[in-house]
Amino acid sequence: MRFSIVQQYLDEADPGFILFAGDSNAELHSTSGSMCGRTVANVATSGATTQSYADFFEKLSFPVRPRAAVLTIGTNDLNRKKDPRGARSGAAFETALDALLVRMRSITETVLVTAVPPVDHNTERSIDPLAVGDYSKRIQAACERLGCRFIDP
Repeated sequence: MRFSIVQQYLDEADPGFILFAGDSNAELHSTSGSMCGRTVANVATSGATTQSYADFFEKLSFPVRPRAAVLTIGTNDLNRKKDPRGARSGAAFETALDALLVRMRSITETVLVTAVPPVDHNTERSIDPLAVGDYSKRIQAACERLGCRFIDP
C-alpha cells in the first residue's frame, strides 16, 4: 500500500521538487510546506533497512526529476540481532547503500545523505549505539566514492 501512495506523490510532483527518502527518520519530515521554495515529496518508509529500501526505491518511477534528494537511512540496520558490527552485516550495508545511491544519482545530480541519527533512550535497547559512528563513516565513504554530499549535523 505504501508503494501506491509514494508513487502517486511522484506522479503529481512539480518539476524540481525536493525528494526525502529513507527510513522513519526521513518519513517524519513534513511535506506540507516547501523547502528552498520548492515542493517536497516524501518517499521514505518506516522500518526500512538499507536493503529493503534500495529494493523499494528501485521500483519507483520518476516522471519528473527532483532538484535534489535527501536520504536518511541506516538506523534499522543497527538492530543488535543483526550483528551490525560484524563484517558480513557491514559489507551487506555497503552493497545496498551503493546500489541505492547509484539509483538516486540516476534521477538527480544532487544527493545529500545524512549520518545515521544518534540512538535515543527509546531505541537504545534494540539498536547498537556503537555502530552508529561506524555506519556513518561507511555512508561518508560511499558519498565520496559516488559523488554525493555527506551531512553530519
